[in-house]
Amino acid sequence: MVQKGYHAAGDIKKVLIDNQKQLVENTNGQNYQVYTFLHEQFHSGDTKNNGLFHFVCRSFYNLDNLSVTAEFEQKYFELIERERLNDNRPNIVEITNALYQVKNRNGNPSMKFPLVISMLHLKNPYFPTFDNNVATLFGFTSTNHLAGFNRKMKRLIEQYRHLFVTYQQLLGDSDIINLINQIEKKMNDNKYSRLPKIKKLDLLINEATELLK
Repeated sequence: MVQKGYHAAGDIKKVLIDNQKQLVENTNGQNYQVYTFLHEQFHSGDTKNNGLFHFVCRSFYNLDNLSVTAEFEQKYFELIERERLNDNRPNIVEITNALYQVKNRNGNPSMKFPLVISMLHLKNPYFPTFDNNVATLFGFTSTNHLAGFNRKMKRLIEQYRHLFVTYQQLLGDSDIINLINQIEKKMNDNKYSRLPKIKKLDLLINEATELLK
């Protein structure tokens, strides 16, 4: 059942199909090449002392532009390493809460849910990325007006569940698969071809959000 106010798979499909020519033309290798590098670095061993991994992460996920504190950044990379060693299903609420406890520059806690999802996406591309542009595309409302961690977290989990289910529905649509295949043909790159379909859809969704800005 589609949550009231959220955009359904048919709505997202219409955006993708209506803009498919430009999406194919605009898609380039930069995003998936950087993601592939980070994904491989994540799985190649200890990330704590991997300066190049940290540098590319900060740039790719705009950590330097989010006005995060040095304490937050340190905690974020600690959690990345902890998650790398975790063989169990990640606890999204626990990770988000750990970062929520780190005060921002104004001395207040802040939800950094998109960065949590980016962390999990680094480990496993079956966790779709989630940022403000994706939230806008899917018709998600901000949680800023909700008081307290638990109320914010409940809403974000609801939204992310809707996002995940919608991705699965889109991956079962032959028109979307055809669009993904067009991009794969254009890229003509084995690294792109080896990406799972859900990652290719994730790249397509993110390209669409850039196009619609």
